Amino acid sequence: TIIETTFNIYKNFIISLCDNSALSEIIKQLLQNIENKKKEDSETKGKIIGFMGLKKDENLFYVNSIIQQFNYIHIFRDAIISINVEEKIKEYKMINELQKMFTFMKYSENRIYDLNEFYNSFYEEIFNEKVEKREGVTFLELFFEKLSGALENTKFKYIIEDLFKLTICTSYKCKECGRIDDTFVKYNFITLEVKDISNLKDSLNRKFSQEETKSFCHSCSKETKKIKKISISKLPNV
Repeated sequence: TIIETTFNIYKNFIISLCDNSALSEIIKQLLQNIENKKKEDSETKGKIIGFMGLKKDENLFYVNSIIQQFNYIHIFRDAIISINVEEKIKEYKMINELQKMFTFMKYSENRIYDLNEFYNSFYEEIFNEKVEKREGVTFLELFFEKLSGALENTKFKYIIEDLFKLTICTSYKCKECGRIDDTFVKYNFITLEVKDISNLKDSLNRKFSQEETKSFCHSCSKETKKIKKISISKLPNV
């Protein structure tokens, strides 16, 4: 390549300038070290170590993206890996598969991990019991619910709340008297509209936009028009 050719020209030129034999040997050694490093980099190029990906499956793109995000939250991933299997863990099979997957993605030199084993263990017990009865339920909602139950008797029972909980404030302001009523609710996540929306900012703006509504005002003692506003009162720690 042009870069290698240029490097060799400069190398020979520098050596030719060195009359002092000791200095010449030092420079030759430095240049040799550079070439050895180049060779080492060339041999390891393409060899990926740590943080492996998940095998693509057109039916599991959503689950895949969520697990990838969890993997890069190191404190969460490492906590799951370090759970003692001798503890009284509910839904042990799911935790075991989650541990295997995170361990593989952190330490393995293989490029991909098949997500299906985890996915199958996740839905093994709840598919017929819960999913069909709860229309519109998402994987993420079920995952947090199932994981919270599994960790209930472990030292990591509060990890989901500590890392992911955010507080949503819903405010109603009476247009007649100005009274404001606030309601605070904690969630592990929020859902955003994506249909016909081109970016995250627009989606957030739609989620937290104001709207006019009607409800009973305790100060006015009647139903009045109010401005409803949703906002994030407290962000999660990650």
